[in-house]
Amino acid sequence: MIHNIGLSQDCDSLIYHTHPIPFKPRIYNASYISEPPIIDGVIDDEVWFDADLSSDFIDIEGELRPLPDLKTNVKMLWDSTFLYVAAILEESHVWATLQNKDDIIFHDDDFEVFIDADGDGHNYHEIEINAFNTVWDLWMLYPYYIDRRKNYIMEWEAKQMQTAVHVQGSINDASDLDDYWSVEMAIPIELIGTLTDYWRINFSRVDWVMNVEDGQYVKQKNHRERNWVWSPTGVINMHKPETWGYLFFTDAEKLPEVEHFKWQMWQMYHAIKNFKKRTGDYPGTLQCFQGGEQFEYMASPVGFDLLGKHKKETWLLNEMGRISQVK
Repeated sequence: MIHNIGLSQDCDSLIYHTHPIPFKPRIYNASYISEPPIIDGVIDDEVWFDADLSSDFIDIEGELRPLPDLKTNVKMLWDSTFLYVAAILEESHVWATLQNKDDIIFHDDDFEVFIDADGDGHNYHEIEINAFNTVWDLWMLYPYYIDRRKNYIMEWEAKQMQTAVHVQGSINDASDLDDYWSVEMAIPIELIGTLTDYWRINFSRVDWVMNVEDGQYVKQKNHRERNWVWSPTGVINMHKPETWGYLFFTDAEKLPEVEHFKWQMWQMYHAIKNFKKRTGDYPGTLQCFQGGEQFEYMASPVGFDLLGKHKKETWLLNEMGRISQVK
């Protein structure tokens, strides 16, 4: 049972955690449609013309890194059955190798979708696709950094999902220059979660730097992949659901205040986890933590609960990185 140890501490200085980049998640307002697009990878249906084009993808670390040299954008729409995603990936050399379902797709250039419908940081979904329209779909129980146990279900299938890819150019032909490749998806809403005012969502593009050797594409040695995303996480890790963007199913110009409050809880969470990593123990109290007075904290040798009140709501963030409203 988790309990409050209640140890007193002398504070030489206040402990705090600062995320590498400011909290400025992207927001997208998706329109409801009555006539679905044809899922063929070609983004030319009339409904797509009226959908907003997202901001350009940037480096996963945000303003800490240079802007990508290739443009990537997404559009979204929805109806009572599907969330529709369209992506346009500028690329002068389209290539792919993986053709088996559930291959580790990010070993190729790819496009990735991450959705946490209830925003609790657990039980989210990841879908990756390459230019061959090869799909890898995963049910993530929780982020990798939480612990070292298996945290994903490879056997999960995004049943009834439709995907298609169009290449404006050629695949694996190093002798020519291509324009782009585009992805179209119809993701079943009931497969992902309950339709609410908004979901947490993010998109990533993995891009490998390639050489041409004997007419074939070859990855540059000692050069890791580039990660370009819609809403930057601030670190080279997509599995940080608290940093993702917001997909609104209703018009919204700004985030609800509670989302900023939850972000403050996450900063305290990481300060506590960093303390444990540095000292080997969880702190007894939050007496020496900047902003600790606004939270209720209960700890044991194996975990902790962090409670915070926002207006009339109480929120709980536990040691496993799950945030939820206490009813």
